Amino acid sequence: MSRELKFRAWDPDTNTLEQDPYICCLGGGGQDIEFPDIDGNFYPCPNAVLEQYTGLKDKNGVELDWWEGDLFRFLNGMIAYIVFHEGQWQFKDTQKPCYYEAYKTPLFREVPKKIGHIHEVQDAR
Repeated sequence: MSRELKFRAWDPDTNTLEQDPYICCLGGGGQDIEFPDIDGNFYPCPNAVLEQYTGLKDKNGVELDWWEGDLFRFLNGMIAYIVFHEGQWQFKDTQKPCYYEAYKTPLFREVPKKIGHIHEVQDAR
């Protein structure tokens, strides 16, 4: 199973989410993340948090616009965000130390409502 790898990055210094950051892999496993400015030049974002697109699909095979760090509300009131945990995408409950397998959720009757991004909602973690 293959899919296109897509990334976005959150810059905590400017409180911005860049949908198409420039990622430069450095020797030793490091990385440099840069954002484009208004003139198309790139500037470094040393504190940026890199997030990956999940590639999950609903029961009809349609890709869900779900990214690492997206925040969701379930019908039972639970609020959770997507993380890559134990080799798979999972929902991390914001109130309890619980994880739920995200790839199963679209197959259930309930598809949670996306309500934001973990970095934009204060005290979500």
